[in-house]
Amino acid sequence: MIADLIIYNIKTIYTPFEKPPIHGKAMNSIHEIHHAYIAIKDELIIDFGAGDYNHLMDNHTLLHDANQNIVLPGLIDSHTHLVHYGSREDEYKMLQNGVPYLDILKNGV
Repeated sequence: MIADLIIYNIKTIYTPFEKPPIHGKAMNSIHEIHHAYIAIKDELIIDFGAGDYNHLMDNHTLLHDANQNIVLPGLIDSHTHLVHYGSREDEYKMLQNGVPYLDILKNGV
């Protein structure tokens, strides 16, 4: 499969050994891939690893140099602070409707 985008020159990809969802001790098993790349097609990761990625590209593949940065899997931090106690559903709806966050804060939501 040919990628739409290849992110290359990644210093290290840190990724779990197991496929999501990951719980408990499995979260401690992290794989480090050095001198890595990520290949993306239709906004989905189709391949990643170290070494040659030429088989994943053609003349239309976009290349992005990661400049030796580190890549982590998508981490979702779903927490709130005591100052925001309670449901924040209304706040999210307001943000989606374009209300600036500072206006939401001024209204005490």
